[in-house]
Amino acid sequence: MNNKRAYLVDPYQNLITQVYVGEMFTDIQEQLKCEIFTIAYRTPLNDVMYVDDCYLLRGVKEPAFFSVPEHYTEPLGGYGLLVGTTADGKDQHAQENILDFAMGVKWMEIVA
Repeated sequence: MNNKRAYLVDPYQNLITQVYVGEMFTDIQEQLKCEIFTIAYRTPLNDVMYVDDCYLLRGVKEPAFFSVPEHYTEPLGGYGLLVGTTADGKDQHAQENILDFAMGVKWMEIVA
């Protein structure tokens, strides 16, 4: 299996971790802890941010959000996974430096 370097955004622990995903979509599902995911945005380096497409519909008891204002100004719910892509849409190693990426992530707090 040809694993690709990716960055997992965990808004529950305010943590960004380097992980590896395989070529199957189930590898992304496993990292995001969801069944249906979508691309929230694409960076100039052709990295894409995958997120849970049904996060708000699942009625999460303790929701957690993050944002990456440089690339996408709206809050993103649940886990995020930054993965590199080629011009023809195949996964590759994330191109952005993990420290640069981490500096751009903003953790959102819920005010009740």
